[in-house]
Amino acid sequence: MIARIVAAAAALALACVPAQAEDFFAPVFDVLTHPRCLNCHTAVDFPRQGDERRRHDFQVRRGPKDHGVAGFTCAACHQSMNQASSGVPGAPHWALAPLSMAWEDKSPADLCRALVDRKRNGNRSVDDLIEHMTKDALVGWAWDPGAHRKPVPMPREQFAQHLQAWKRAGAKCPEATPYRLKSLGNGLHWVSDGAYNTMFLVTRDGVVVIDPLPTLGARYLDAIRQVTDKPVTHLIYSHEHTDHIGAANLFPKGVAIIAQRRTAELLEQRADPRRPPPTMVFDREYTLEVGGQVLKLAYPGENHVPGNMFIHAPAHRVLMLVDVVYPGYSPYANLGVATNIPGLR
Repeated sequence: MIARIVAAAAALALACVPAQAEDFFAPVFDVLTHPRCLNCHTAVDFPRQGDERRRHDFQVRRGPKDHGVAGFTCAACHQSMNQASSGVPGAPHWALAPLSMAWEDKSPADLCRALVDRKRNGNRSVDDLIEHMTKDALVGWAWDPGAHRKPVPMPREQFAQHLQAWKRAGAKCPEATPYRLKSLGNGLHWVSDGAYNTMFLVTRDGVVVIDPLPTLGARYLDAIRQVTDKPVTHLIYSHEHTDHIGAANLFPKGVAIIAQRRTAELLEQRADPRRPPPTMVFDREYTLEVGGQVLKLAYPGENHVPGNMFIHAPAHRVLMLVDVVYPGYSPYANLGVATNIPGLR
């Protein structure tokens, strides 16, 4: 009953409030990028599992037809329904989505375009897509995943309402933006230009910006304004390299700038107007508490470059360490510089 009331309220709101294409597609995007969906819509040779989206146990592989490999197919473990005794999930036709329908790391614009592209979506029309996403049993598993897994938080009936609203608006896709922005929850946001990545934290008092990337430049401010109209109160320099903090001069004057002492010393030597000197310096550890949010900064020793710090958001379980290891990629030879390894022990 509650789910039906929520769905009806959502339908009424959608009918009464004018919106842009991105507004109609946003709730659809939120469902499609939930771990219950995204773990099988991977861009790699294997499925993922869990809310943390780790690699599937037992080194499971996609296989030539997305059903696993000979002797170790999906159906070997995943039956037509959830198994209460073992906790193994199940639904009819259990399989990975084809690579053409990989949704990992896609912006709303990119995912939407992939979704409606008949060359990639199995030659489905918009009506076919809606039928598939609202009636298919395997898709429906995301709302009844069994064991202790969290289902997609939006009721399926409400999801169907959003899909129909998107269709009535012409099934248009959001315009592509020059950056990618994703909420990590509770005010923490990841932002990327497609090559460089960083994050910012929204607090009750304002915004804490980490690494003002020159490749984003003023678009970093645009990304922040997309989330909040609160002012930037702090800048954090992960280290001194220009390719990570070379747009600091574009941010409002008077913000507090935090860096490790070695970074501050190096920036004093550089005398670069693009990288204003820090106003707050620490040696080993510093805890920033502002507006109900906490960031823990630590410098255990040299890594990548003197002063390169660990940036930890404990409440979000997120750790940022720049230019050392890239998930899915080989690390730099000798971790950048052979002498800059001790801090990683």
